[in-house]
Amino acid sequence: MGTREGYIGVGLVGALVGALVAANVQTEPPPAEPAPAPTPATTEASEAPAPESEAPADDASAGLMPLVLALEGAHKAIHDRPATSNSVSELPTALADAVSADTWFPDLRAEFHRRVGPGIFVDARGLTPFSEALLAWLGDLEDQGLSPGSYGVDTLSKRVEDARETWAAARAEGPKITQETLLVALLRSSTFDQKDAIGRLAEVSERPSVQDVEAARKLLDGAAARTLSTRAAQIEAALGRALLRAVLDFRILKRTGPFKVSAPIGKMEERPKWRKRILKAMLDLLEAPEPGRAMADLLPPHPSYAPLRKARAFYAERSKNAKCPTLHESWKIKPEMEGSEVKLLQERLACEGLYDGPINGRYGDQTLAAVKNYQEHHELDADGYVFTGTIKSMNVPLARRLEQIDLALRRIREYTYRDLGEPYIRVNLPLFEVQVVEGGEVTRRHRAIVGSNRLDDNKVKLLQGHINRTEVFRTRLYEAIVHPDWILPKRVERGEVKAKLAEDPNYLKKSNIIRQTLPSGKQVLIQRSGSGNVLGKVKFLLERSRAIFLHDTNKPELFNKPRRDFSHGCVRVDRALDFANWLLVQDGWEPDDVRRSLLSDKTQRGMPLKKPLDLITEYITVDVAHDGKPVFLTDIYGYDKAFLQGDVPPTVTMLWGSSPMRPHWVPRVPEEVVLKWKAAGKQAPHNYDPLKHN
Repeated sequence: MGTREGYIGVGLVGALVGALVAANVQTEPPPAEPAPAPTPATTEASEAPAPESEAPADDASAGLMPLVLALEGAHKAIHDRPATSNSVSELPTALADAVSADTWFPDLRAEFHRRVGPGIFVDARGLTPFSEALLAWLGDLEDQGLSPGSYGVDTLSKRVEDARETWAAARAEGPKITQETLLVALLRSSTFDQKDAIGRLAEVSERPSVQDVEAARKLLDGAAARTLSTRAAQIEAALGRALLRAVLDFRILKRTGPFKVSAPIGKMEERPKWRKRILKAMLDLLEAPEPGRAMADLLPPHPSYAPLRKARAFYAERSKNAKCPTLHESWKIKPEMEGSEVKLLQERLACEGLYDGPINGRYGDQTLAAVKNYQEHHELDADGYVFTGTIKSMNVPLARRLEQIDLALRRIREYTYRDLGEPYIRVNLPLFEVQVVEGGEVTRRHRAIVGSNRLDDNKVKLLQGHINRTEVFRTRLYEAIVHPDWILPKRVERGEVKAKLAEDPNYLKKSNIIRQTLPSGKQVLIQRSGSGNVLGKVKFLLERSRAIFLHDTNKPELFNKPRRDFSHGCVRVDRALDFANWLLVQDGWEPDDVRRSLLSDKTQRGMPLKKPLDLITEYITVDVAHDGKPVFLTDIYGYDKAFLQGDVPPTVTMLWGSSPMRPHWVPRVPEEVVLKWKAAGKQAPHNYDPLKHN
């Protein structure tokens, strides 16, 4: 459909009749539209035999050929119309007026309607099957954190309801079409393939007739569509607008970042690249064989999306109708206590939907289970003690929780999941978890340690700020290395290592670190494999990740902490050997070979994957636990806060020595001095002396 230029015209009739004659089928042309003289395209469709590669392979296929030839001739006439301008003036008057009345993307919407032709949403008998699917889909906007108002749902719904009685009468009087949806889809598709048409027609239980093709043709006929009533044209324009809004929200716009942010909406209509992307997405939806499925496929194939929609409905209802009590932050509520504090705690837990026991002020087993449940789903130690941290969390208004879910849903819509392979690896940074996702479900979970949020500096690149944060990116995991060495990054060598050597001259020897010259001539520090190696027993290499990778650790006790942002940017994986075993065996490696390599003491071995796995890192502060309930997470990097303040993309680093984002060990240095160092290719000094280093 992306190549369609112009709407369906009366030239279709001649092509259709010519195809029917070639198939030796007797039919009569529509009385109100006499067939025009055959055009070259029509003659080709009616006289030329089907290509040998398209010939039917059996009697069943041969029986479908009259119908297929009729469809092919009709399709050719529809799609061979010459291109015209994109102007609103090229549309039928009523539709042009309806599109122009709304100044939101009017030219782009006009081009869309010109390409598909009037009547794509409203035909002679009312809403098309695609329109019914679109309307049903629009009914679920609110539980995704989207505003029905931005889609014009209320006005559109009222107009549709007002017109349904008229449409019902037209349907009762008009011809009944067998497999109407299939025939319309075949005629509207941008290409026509005989084999595909035969296959789809052979699958239906009730086969359409050539007369059905003619009736379907009338529904798509541009001559009839150009006589759209004002009311039908308004509905047609409103549905086109809603479809455009859906494509923008689910396929195009990137507004929440943290770092990939699309152009302003006002610029999109002006830029050919964006216009092409938007129109293609809209046309692709219309071409889908099943309209309902096409709309459902707009939703991101993410394991958390559906559970978060369900959670949103709960919090939306509770934030409107429930008044949750506030607990005093100075309280210390423990198991087996009794009193008014416990009673308020029970009321708060009940308001959160976690407690359905008696509100009796006694902290018994049922209350304890509810408290631990709450703590597990809010990144707290699940010990049952309700002290300041738990109370602060409980006192967050439900309306704020709703905002968090809305932002999570929006971020999921804006990340790219549709073309990820199966299985793929998902790392949600605030969740501190590595997941394997297959078939839309999480099939493996490993606790993770991610990059720290503390301020640091990079004297080589003359930067300071949050330089240890794990980046948000998409890549592929392509190799596991057993018993790896660690090549220390220059910023670690010239920063932390230099400082530790100043304290202990034997630091390198004690840490099993040697200086080595690489084949390139570059000198580096390498920590040899062994029990003290910070990478542990295995690391996993990633493509295009700027030296970020997954690995084991020599400090597994850190996985027991609820908040786990401790690394220099890489992702440490709990039970890394188990993860490596699964990764390699599912890739086709012999299980015994994998086991021997993983259990060896010192031998370093690279084990490349035959089929690298897609990996995506995300920043989503509401996730879903094993039980399907939402987990509210700490905004560890402040990206949610930055979004709410309009700082997108967020500011992460500053020039070395500047006042903002300055670690305590970095001195204040005039900007012009640092820029002079940068121009000269110098790094920052370890001990800055204004008299010496200016």
